Amino acid sequence: MLKQIAFLTLFCVFQLQAQEEPIEIKEEKSANRISFYAINKNRQDFDVLFKVIGTDFRQSKARARWVRLPATSKVQLHNIIVLRGKTPKYTHNLEVRDSLSRRALKRPATKIVVPPKKIKPSKYIIVYKTKNCINCDDIVNELESNNYDYRTVDLAEKPSLQEQLSKSFGSATQLDSISTPIINLGGKLYSWIDSYDQLIDELNPDAKKSNKNGMETTTAVLESFQVIGIKVRTINKDGQSGKDIKALWDRFFTDSILQKIPNKLGGELYNIYTNYESDYLGDYDCILGCKVSSLDEIPEGMTGITIRKDTYETFTSKGELPKSVLDTWQYIWKNKTNRSYGADFDVYGPDAFNSTNATVKTYVSIK
Repeated sequence: MLKQIAFLTLFCVFQLQAQEEPIEIKEEKSANRISFYAINKNRQDFDVLFKVIGTDFRQSKARARWVRLPATSKVQLHNIIVLRGKTPKYTHNLEVRDSLSRRALKRPATKIVVPPKKIKPSKYIIVYKTKNCINCDDIVNELESNNYDYRTVDLAEKPSLQEQLSKSFGSATQLDSISTPIINLGGKLYSWIDSYDQLIDELNPDAKKSNKNGMETTTAVLESFQVIGIKVRTINKDGQSGKDIKALWDRFFTDSILQKIPNKLGGELYNIYTNYESDYLGDYDCILGCKVSSLDEIPEGMTGITIRKDTYETFTSKGELPKSVLDTWQYIWKNKTNRSYGADFDVYGPDAFNSTNATVKTYVSIK
């Protein structure tokens, strides 16, 4: 038995464009025998031609043959026998082709476990988990199960980073109070993304639906949630809703309603439209408030509502407030969105704090 063997090895691999991963050659030693195995981590079959050239060993004199290398498998290609008392010196050559021949040898193959290749998006993904985040784990789990390359950061463990992110929003926003994650997509921060589908839509804007007027929309299924706030009954006729909703917002801030809402989940404001008499031409309720963890405590003069799980068409308003949001609703009314008239709402997060360049998401329940 040889105690020590020195190898001079040269790998020559001819790869075709079809190969995502190179074919690896693994050597296994047993007594005076060296066996060569090809390892295919790709999810397609190849034919390979393997040759060994050198001295101080012996091998079969038969002409090398093409051998079938099935997808995600390991196949023995060749053996050499080391001469007693000698140290083999050799090189080996591997040719690979994806044009499969019926004449290729079929040898026993051992399946290998190959994890799916990570999806590297065009924009890197960082999920900053906030203290009261509701959907962080769901989003991370979806990214993991769909094999995306991403990174997570728990802001509770990074106070200096949390302070830095707060300043990035241009306000004194306390990130601990936000119930959505802060997501970094290619260097741009988002605080309104609360589902995996929304993240993917924002990651791949070209996949969004686009209509002739350029309004981009996406479709998402949102889980049930609860809101406490103040309410007004109004109608769109003759501009009445504009007056009533403006008065509702004025009251919200004048009476410090935000500070009086118990069990808040995050600092986002929800402007909800529900209890429709008929359609957008009839009476409806407008509720301005915050998402909460419970409706057990509803202060006097306020109202609580449960928004059921539903499918929503989502619109993004960008620009000067309130004009950008009003333009979105004008578009919705004119373009015959297939509405179910359950509950619709606008979400005002940290990105909405800049009145001249705000981002507001509008969710319209659809059939």
